[in-house]
Amino acid sequence: MGRAAHAVGGLLASAPGWRRRRRALRVANARQTRPPRAPQGTILSVTSTDEARIARRYPKRTVFDYLLFGGLGLGVALTIVIAAVAGVRQSTPPVAAMVRSFEVVSPTRIDVELVVQREDPSQSAECAVFAQADTYEEVGEAVLQIPPATEDLKPYTFSVTTVKEAAAIDVEGCRVVAE
Repeated sequence: MGRAAHAVGGLLASAPGWRRRRRALRVANARQTRPPRAPQGTILSVTSTDEARIARRYPKRTVFDYLLFGGLGLGVALTIVIAAVAGVRQSTPPVAAMVRSFEVVSPTRIDVELVVQREDPSQSAECAVFAQADTYEEVGEAVLQIPPATEDLKPYTFSVTTVKEAAAIDVEGCRVVAE
């Protein structure tokens, strides 16, 4: 058993010339010159050649750089402000309507109740509506006249004539009518 263990464990050690190779490797490692390491926590000084190399790599900012990046920053800020103002203005249209309920009275007529909201209720408005069949084809449309009112939010009931039985009705859009 000892002989087999020596044969397996000492296989590399018994190869011819292993001591010479290991000694040559130690000498080669000792010849490599490494810069001495500073102890941990020591601040190394920067030489003038290092400062010149760093200055060439990272040049100082010019007036053009400041103008360019300032202009880009101003452009981004202006774009954000314009988008915010446009979003606020478009979020509240002068007149808007939604379908509260509808009832299919006959194959050729549908009654719809619209809730209309206006910024200025004293102005009249008009809303375009369309009716759809089960097959999603438009079977009726109308432009409904909304009279002036005293409240900002008010319901109105209308009848729309259709060419076929309607299954749904929706508002296409509303606008203020100038008198």
